[in-house]
Parts: sequence; C-alpha cells; structure tokens
Amino acid sequence: AVNFVLKDRLDRSYVDVSGGSFRTLQSTLSFTPPWKSVDALVAVQGFATEGFTAFGKWRGVRSLARMGKRLGGGRLSATVAVYASQWNSADAVPLRLVNANQVGFYGGLDETDGGSSQRQHVSLRYRRKEGATTLNTLLYLVQRRSRIYTNYTYLLNHPDTGDQTEQGDQRWI
Repeated sequence: AVNFVLKDRLDRSYVDVSGGSFRTLQSTLSFTPPWKSVDALVAVQGFATEGFTAFGKWRGVRSLARMGKRLGGGRLSATVAVYASQWNSADAVPLRLVNANQVGFYGGLDETDGGSSQRQHVSLRYRRKEGATTLNTLLYLVQRRSRIYTNYTYLLNHPDTGDQTEQGDQRWI
C-alpha cells in the first residue's frame, strides 16, 4: 500500500515542457487559483513518445484538481484525477523472423497491436484531530477501462483473418 499525501496548494504556479529521444514530449501546467476561502490546486500533464520499437507510440494526459477547507474543527478536501492514454506497440516478434533477418530486433509486424486505458478518480476526505485521536474518513469512487490488442502468433492459427486477440476490462471501485 502507498499513502500519497497531496499538497493543498502550490507556493507558485509553473509550466514545464521537456523533450527527448524518440520524439518524446511532455508538458505540465500546475497552478493554485487565487481563492481566499479555499485551498486549491490544478495540474495537467500531456505526454507523447514514438518509442524505440516499431509502432511504439504512446500518448496521454494526466490531470488532478484538489480543493480543501477547514470545517468543524477538521479539514474537508475533494480530489478529482483523470488519466487517459493510448498506445501502439510492436509486442512479441517471432524469433524465427528475427533470426531469418525478416524483421529487426526492435521491429514489428502488426501496427494495430496496442491499447488504451482510462481512469477517473473522485474522493472526498474529512480529517479531524483532537489530542491523540484522529478521525480520518475517506469516500472515493474509481472508474477504470482498458483495451489491449495483442497478436503473438500472427497468422499461425487463422491464416485468413490473423490471430490478434482483444482483452477488455471495465470496473467501478
């Protein structure tokens, strides 16, 4: 288990843009709205990379919004987080094709392999401390969806349509 402790506000706003190999780009915007009655922060990050393998694209966005206020001797805070991405990947490449120099070590055969993932998280927390006693109440809702497309055998089992499989998952927590 991990206990992340989020800030209630930022000391200063910032924008960060960075890039790297394989057409990698990441940009982040974080700020605290100028509200006096509540603490708040907002952060949004977009990212993209071509990856080092054939068909190795990955793109997505992450965001977080948080608000908090003193209430009844304690602190009430609400957090909303959203993540979404999609990717393509070379997945497994048959060793026989690599050994026969028909595809490179970082190559790929099926550009439709990959997937997508989305996650939304909403939480409400009330924390109150009195002496050595702490009341910590958390109510949260998480929705996740993912789709993964893989093709490990290519045309081995179904020469006419291919052997790609699709895995899907959707859940509420």
